[in-house]
Amino acid sequence: MHQMGSEFYERVGALKTAGRPFAVATVINVKGSASAKAGSKAIIDEHGKNIFGWVGGGCAETFVAENALAAMAEGRTRIVQADLDDEIFGLGMPCGGVMDIYIEPHRAPETVAFHSEDVSEQEALSHLAGTLHLHATFSAGPRAHLSAPAGENAIYELAAGLARARGARFGSLREARGIYRSALPAPAGAVEELFILGSSRITEELASWGAAARWPVRVYGRNLDPALYPKQVVLEAAASDYEGFHVKPGSAVIVASHHKGDHEFIKRAFAGGAAYVGLVASPKRAGLVFEHLIATGFSEESLRHVYAPTGLDIGGISPREIALSVMAEIIGLSRRQV
Repeated sequence: MHQMGSEFYERVGALKTAGRPFAVATVINVKGSASAKAGSKAIIDEHGKNIFGWVGGGCAETFVAENALAAMAEGRTRIVQADLDDEIFGLGMPCGGVMDIYIEPHRAPETVAFHSEDVSEQEALSHLAGTLHLHATFSAGPRAHLSAPAGENAIYELAAGLARARGARFGSLREARGIYRSALPAPAGAVEELFILGSSRITEELASWGAAARWPVRVYGRNLDPALYPKQVVLEAAASDYEGFHVKPGSAVIVASHHKGDHEFIKRAFAGGAAYVGLVASPKRAGLVFEHLIATGFSEESLRHVYAPTGLDIGGISPREIALSVMAEIIGLSRRQV
């Protein structure tokens, strides 16, 4: 069993290295007399062929292959049910049993095109694109260049390139979906500190991008694991009474705690002189936070300084992409590009 597991991951690694799309099908539940067992796995290639493993014989093979191809095309996981008591598989007789199968697609890396002839910049963009599982290509051409340090430039250009590749508008999510769609501008200039509130995959990725930009980064949250953050990031344990909570003037504050205290974080961020305050939340949740702020005396005019939802529209899906969109907005505002 151990040997089979080892070979499975070797096969997956080889496919990723080769840049080939594939899907992993895993049986997660079995009822009745289905031959596959819960935990059985198979790797389906881009042609719908089972190239390793087994999740059932002829009864289920075509069904799984079709769903694997569909999942690869959509780029989304799915759970499907194979009813082997039915004759839908065209074999003239039911095979028996019902299986729930989880299908996880792995697509080939997206290609993102950049206009750059600078070798050092190309290396930086290629490295950052790789952390998003993107393939970077370069050519000569016009581009908007920020008056900013190299790290900020690379992050901003990466976000712009991803937006182009996905047909996104690269505009403020707040302007598209926010409650207040005309924000008062954030002060221009270098960000004194990236101050992240919360503990989640989003906060981890925000800290990573902040470190890549060579900004001072501080995270205030519960149960923070140092192993998940860059070494130079300062981690502070959150207290229920906000003891030790302080905001440095000129900092960019990202409220990503998804906590009932979000409104308090926003008030304290403004009181501390933050240059940028962003809220990671759906429009509905942002509305509830804003309602609470107004009910407790926070002015509606002040809420126009809050970027909610925070970030730019780059077509971001994963936590790392969402964090990139937030960083791009902060960089663009501080350098007066958005």
